Amino acid sequence: MWVALTLCVYLFSWYILHRFKIPFLNTLLLSMFIVMAVLYSLGVSFETYYAQTNWINYFMQAAVVALAYPLYEQLPQIRSNLKFILLSCFSSCILAISLTGFIAWLFEAPAPLLASLLVKSVTTPIALEISASLNGQTSIVVVLGLFAGLTGAIFFYPIFHLMGINDPAHRGIITGSLSHAIGTSATVKHSAQDTGFSSVALIVAAIFSSFLAPLAYQLFIWI
Repeated sequence: MWVALTLCVYLFSWYILHRFKIPFLNTLLLSMFIVMAVLYSLGVSFETYYAQTNWINYFMQAAVVALAYPLYEQLPQIRSNLKFILLSCFSSCILAISLTGFIAWLFEAPAPLLASLLVKSVTTPIALEISASLNGQTSIVVVLGLFAGLTGAIFFYPIFHLMGINDPAHRGIITGSLSHAIGTSATVKHSAQDTGFSSVALIVAAIFSSFLAPLAYQLFIWI
């Protein structure tokens, strides 16, 4: 029952997004609120819902792997821009981690919260591993990852349009390095080139973050 509901809600949300083409009607965001409303109105606990639908999570891994196809399609362009991609992703990780860590330190965030905040822009499976090694809080990592992904999926392209950012490499790297798989999936409807660059940025940013986040954590704990 709950699997059928989830699939129907997702298809309905997908239709609404493509019918009205409003970024705020993001498929994931709309589906999440509809399912939450249904569960709340019927008095069904999340544990009951999750017990019947948790196997859907396995498809998420396959969906992330599927992003390798546009990456493969754009290999020539990626090779020619490899130095730019590496430098951009490294700079993005440094800025995101240091700024997040500084704000957390400024407000005297406890160590588990700091560990969770530092990986907010990393794709969720890797973010969970990094956070776990630093004794972070899984629930916060998941929520922050969802927030970062949805922020990119909803706001990045309107901002690109407003600022006249039309280069696929620029748009893809910004999206992949800051809003990971959720943001990358949103690039599919815009450009295959964007998706290719976003896919590689997602991977590179995750690799850099796996080294930089623990170092930043130790630094902010020390000071």
